[in-house]
Amino acid sequence: MKIERGYYIVAGILTFLVFVSGILIGWYLDNQRVSYLTKRYEDLETELQSLIIEDKFYQIFGNSSLICNFSFDRMYEVVKEVDELGERLESFEKINQFNLQEFGRLKKRYTNLNIDLWLRILKLKGKCNYTVHTILYFYPTKTVCVECDAQGLVLTYWKNRYPKQIMIFPIDGDLDIPLVSSIKSTFNVERYTTLIIDEKKRVEGFISKEDLGEYFKDLE
Repeated sequence: MKIERGYYIVAGILTFLVFVSGILIGWYLDNQRVSYLTKRYEDLETELQSLIIEDKFYQIFGNSSLICNFSFDRMYEVVKEVDELGERLESFEKINQFNLQEFGRLKKRYTNLNIDLWLRILKLKGKCNYTVHTILYFYPTKTVCVECDAQGLVLTYWKNRYPKQIMIFPIDGDLDIPLVSSIKSTFNVERYTTLIIDEKKRVEGFISKEDLGEYFKDLE
């Protein structure tokens, strides 16, 4: 009996150690993900600040066509990096276990950065007469969204087909950010999914690849 009790004690200790190790490893991995995302945000914010300074330089020492070509090419590269960052954030968020508050703060930083890029693209469109279609894609995170995966595939199709002519800015409509609320109010976003195409057309609910393509006839 004493030997059997010893086995049970050892098994209990080992089970406890495995459990604690799992928690510690999960905590460590979550912290590593947060550190990675934070570093990427800081790099992108620094890059945006560089864009502002470079834009001022070319306004003083360059011509208008040079400013437009340079600014758009650089902005396009930043948009690509922010897209990749958003995909990483989404994938990390799904497996995050411990740093819920920190991931929430990172989500808000990403959203603010995305909106900032959207506004900069709008400014360049007006200033440089570019043919660029912008789409604000509002989706929920607090409720089940049956249409979101399918809608995301449709948007990805068109973004990949015209990477420099179609720019998509995903926005979590459930985020508690005043600017998100203001944008939703401005465009009367009341349900998900909702697309705001070129700041003019509001599309509520799922839209197919073919129907969405009707807005991009000028690109074909």
